[in-house]
Amino acid sequence: MNSKNLSSKLEWSWIITGAVAGTLLTFLNIWLMAAHVGSFDNPQGLFSLFSLMLSGIFIAYKSPGNTIYEPAIGGSLAIVITLLLLNLFSNVNFVAIQILLAQALAFQLSMIGGWVGEQLQSGVRAKEEGKTFVFQWAWSVAAAVLAFILSLTLYYASIAGLKATNGLSVFALQMSFLISSGIGFFSAGYFIGFRSPGKTIIETGVGGLLGFCLVIGFWLVDRGGMDSFTLEAWDYYSLGFAFAMALVGGWVGEWSEKSLTKQRNEN
Repeated sequence: MNSKNLSSKLEWSWIITGAVAGTLLTFLNIWLMAAHVGSFDNPQGLFSLFSLMLSGIFIAYKSPGNTIYEPAIGGSLAIVITLLLLNLFSNVNFVAIQILLAQALAFQLSMIGGWVGEQLQSGVRAKEEGKTFVFQWAWSVAAAVLAFILSLTLYYASIAGLKATNGLSVFALQMSFLISSGIGFFSAGYFIGFRSPGKTIIETGVGGLLGFCLVIGFWLVDRGGMDSFTLEAWDYYSLGFAFAMALVGGWVGEWSEKSLTKQRNEN
C-alpha cells in the first residue's frame, strides 16, 4: 500500500481526537508529577507516556473499522505538542536523543494501545454474533494498563493535594497508596467485567496480576534498580488489597452487565 492510499484511508478525525486526548492525559500526569519532571529519561516522565497507550485503547475501541494507525499517529502528535508546551511554559529543554526516544515510545505505546482496542472491539462484535470464547488476552492487557495508569495517577494526585495542604507524612503516603491502588484496580476490574463479552472474571484476575507487575516494575525503576529496590510490608498489603479489589470490581461489573441485559430484555 503506497502512502497516498494509506493517507486516503486514514480517519483524521480520530487522529485529532487521539492527539487531543493523548496530550491532555500526558500533560495531566506530568503536571501531577511536576516535582520530578525534567527529562523524559526520568521514570516519572516515562510513566506519563503510558497515558498514550490508554488513549490508544480508547480510540481504537470506539472508532469504527480498523483504526490501528490512527492512535499511533495521534500519539506521535500528542508527544510533539506536549514537548512544545513543556518548553514553552516550564522552560524545560530536551536534547535530540530524548525527543527521539519520547517520539519512538509514543508511537509504539499508542500502536500497542490501538491493537488492544481493536481486539476489544472484535470481541464485542463476536459476542453479538453469538460466538464463544476461551480466553481473551486483550481484556487482561486493558485491565492491567487501566489499573496501572489510574492507581499511580490517583496516587500522585493525592501527593499533590497533601503537599498543598501541608499534610504530607509517612502514614498519609501509605494510606494514599492503599486507597489510590484500590480505586484504580477496582475501576479497571469493573470496566472489564461490565464491557467485556461473556464471563471474564479470569481475564480480570490476570489483568490484576499484570497490573501488579507493572506497578512493581515502576517502583523498581523509580527507586534506583534492583540493588536499592525494596518493598515495605505496607506495599505488599496495598498491592494485595488492590488485586482483591480488581476481582471485586470484575464481579460487580459482571453483575451490572447481567442486570442491565435482563432489564433491557424485560422492557
